[in-house]
This record gives sequence, C-alpha cells and structure tokens, in this order.
Amino acid sequence: LDFKGYAQRQWEDFNYKYEGGECLMDVQRRYTLGVQKILRGAFDHEEVYVVGCHITGLCAYLNQFGIINSYQEFVEVRDCKPWVVMVKYEGIKYQDALILGTTL
Repeated sequence: LDFKGYAQRQWEDFNYKYEGGECLMDVQRRYTLGVQKILRGAFDHEEVYVVGCHITGLCAYLNQFGIINSYQEFVEVRDCKPWVVMVKYEGIKYQDALILGTTL
C-alpha cells in the first residue's frame, strides 16, 4: 500500500476508497454523527467536552467547516501531537473553530 498516494487521492476525491475501505466522506459523516450524538445528550450546552480521535478523522470532520481543505494541509498537522482544536457550537450548530496547535 502506497499510503502517501492513497491519502493524496482521498483528499482530492472525498469519495475515493479501496474496496471494503472507508472514504473520507464516510469518515466525515461518522464523526459528524458522533459529535451530534454527544451534543444532543448535553443538558447544558455551556458544557465543555474533550474528545480524542485520530488525526485523519478530525481533519475530515473539520473539512466540512472549511478547515483542512487539502492533502498538504493534512500533512502539515498530521504529526503534531497533540493537535488541539477547540470547536464551538450553539446547540448542535457549528459556530467556530480555533486551532490551538500543540499547546493547551
């Protein structure tokens, strides 16, 4: 498996996947459903949640908000550990995201 080539192709086409695999669009949908489930379960929407996940999934999720839009942008953050992003919601509606990088 040529991971670099595969990853580049996925960022060029969010529906690209190997047979039996998952495309970035699938990942984005799965992460979105997970976040919505967390937010719908919140009684007080002023609460703060900390969620840990794989960098590819996080980048695919953030892509729908205009953050991490290319393979190059993905490469720039994939080795940052931890890579911290604060995402703000009003209820379950996305409001804003702040990239905190590798510092808390």
